[in-house]
Amino acid sequence: MLADQFENDNRKAELQQSIHEENDEEYEKNIKLKILDASLKFVPDMGWSKQAISAGNLNHFLYSILSYN
Repeated sequence: MLADQFENDNRKAELQQSIHEENDEEYEKNIKLKILDASLKFVPDMGWSKQAISAGNLNHFLYSILSYN
């Protein structure tokens, strides 16, 4: 009986870890898409470059901070 409880607890922990990892992956994917979207307006001037992605990243996070308050 104690072994069954341990096994059930272990399964629950594994499921929670899996859900957490999926949430982290989905969150990361969404952030990347938002940065890419924010970078699009810099592409005409900078081309598809690290500078355009960096500008989009900065623009996205500044907007997030300012709109949070």
